Amino acid sequence: MLKKCPYCEKEYPEVSRYCPYCGSPNPSYKPKEEKMMNYKRQLLLFGVGFIGFQVIGTLIELIFLLIGRSQFGSDNAAISAYLQSAPVSMFVNSIAYCLVFCILLFIAKPSISNIFKSFKNKKAYLGSLLAFVIIYSFTIFYSIFIQLVGPKVTDNNNQEALTSIVKVYPLISLVVFGIIGPICEELTYRVGFFDFFKRKNKIVAYIATIVIFTLIHFDFAASNIVNELLNIPYYAAAAFAFTFVYDKFGFAASVTAHIANNLFSIIASLI
Repeated sequence: MLKKCPYCEKEYPEVSRYCPYCGSPNPSYKPKEEKMMNYKRQLLLFGVGFIGFQVIGTLIELIFLLIGRSQFGSDNAAISAYLQSAPVSMFVNSIAYCLVFCILLFIAKPSISNIFKSFKNKKAYLGSLLAFVIIYSFTIFYSIFIQLVGPKVTDNNNQEALTSIVKVYPLISLVVFGIIGPICEELTYRVGFFDFFKRKNKIVAYIATIVIFTLIHFDFAASNIVNELLNIPYYAAAAFAFTFVYDKFGFAASVTAHIANNLFSIIASLI
């Protein structure tokens, strides 16, 4: 049942703890019945996933920078090679993802049962299959198009860095990049970012989510910027697919599709 917020006068489910539009508390809220996440928590999910990951990763890299300087002195080339090595990259990404994962789950804790309830819906798995089909159908057609009319496209810097780590640490990569990473990104960009903007305008929510999800995989400092630009459609297609099935089928659909997509890419890079 719906109730009208006394502050913004918009209707929302009476089982919510807060009004999802203005954030005012619901006086008739019962803790065990919470269904909708407060907009402040949605913003916090996005902030931690988007900014927190970068901050944590940078702090860990600073620690390795100090270690590198103690080993190589003022040899900047050796220090740079050390920081970009597979062991250091894997350690930085693993710690950062695991810490962000724990923080995101803590933030989403009041609504976690509702978020994961979609796993009971069999249609969610059809939705994840739909996302998988969308992504790889687009990949095939776009690859053919590029071969016919455009320059050769290789993996962008983000994918190349990931592949170099995967080949050295395949099992850890399957867990970190194949499972933990996708869950973090779905909580950040779908549960947090998309749901927040969806309150106001669904079209804006779709566009904003697709744009920002695509740009986080773009290397603005890449030497071959054309190759980075030509890789944008791949990530945009994935962003649309994950967002669409999340909107239609729930968290289970998008996170299952995201995990399947990453695991497929990791396994393919090992073959």
